[in-house]
Amino acid sequence: MLWTLPLIAIAMFVCLPLYLHYKRGMRLHLACCYKCVGTLCAILPALIAAIRLEPRCWICVAALVLYCIADYVLEFNFMFGAGVFLCGHICIIAYFLGIAPVSVIHLVAVLVMGACSLFICWRWRKTIGKQMAGFIVYGASLVFMAACALGCYSTNGAMGILIACGGPLFFLSDMILLRRELFPSPKIFDWGVMITYYGSILLIGISCLLYA
Repeated sequence: MLWTLPLIAIAMFVCLPLYLHYKRGMRLHLACCYKCVGTLCAILPALIAAIRLEPRCWICVAALVLYCIADYVLEFNFMFGAGVFLCGHICIIAYFLGIAPVSVIHLVAVLVMGACSLFICWRWRKTIGKQMAGFIVYGASLVFMAACALGCYSTNGAMGILIACGGPLFFLSDMILLRRELFPSPKIFDWGVMITYYGSILLIGISCLLYA
């Protein structure tokens, strides 16, 4: 597991700052390349686990690959990129449910995060405007993904704990992203989006190495 530390360092301390640097310099294609390399750091542990440990991890690999594609597309077409992320969420939900079936944790998490999401959509409804339907569909997939991740905590293993931390981080990342896209925001929001996003997918990718 120690070999994953360089992957975390590359994503957080190389890819993340270079992505933001080149994005601000309006060199979007180069920025997106660094952004995707950071996501590849999360894909690698999941890929190794799928090949050598547990074939079911291929579903996680598929989800992370879709996230990687979405990372690039999102910078040029927000709604299409969100659609690719939606496909990734569907894959990762299936993967999480294979680890931990639906339980009380899932239901409570859906209710809490669903209520938070609906409140945010209602609060920002004027700014969201005609895109509300798309935001609700994507938001529902995000809520279910994060809830299924939290449900993995019931496995009482290190893998479940990593996933249970990773899912809510993804939810938080997208909430910050939504706020940044809808309203003028300081640069710290860019850092917040990417730190929570990379943290989420790295935890999920590395957790595959602990598949029991």
